[in-house]
Amino acid sequence: MDRTPYRLDLNWQTRLALDWLTRDPETAAYWRAIARANDISAVTHELTTAMVEEVSALPASWARDAAMKSLQQVEWRELAQSLGAE
Repeated sequence: MDRTPYRLDLNWQTRLALDWLTRDPETAAYWRAIARANDISAVTHELTTAMVEEVSALPASWARDAAMKSLQQVEWRELAQSLGAE
């Protein structure tokens, strides 16, 4: 797992997303490379698209509905900044 400290000002949904994106070294390196190579708008779009695809792949159930509602609360710009986008 990536040991980058969390920004304490992020809401729990955003911290959860950051934890998911940095859980293993390969995934963390992938998302940090995307964040550093693109402007913040492009990174937020890429993050949103990837996460919606992941959640949409879940079986239709309460879990998918809850995950979609959680995604609506993610602070996408702050998440992108936490990964290194400028």
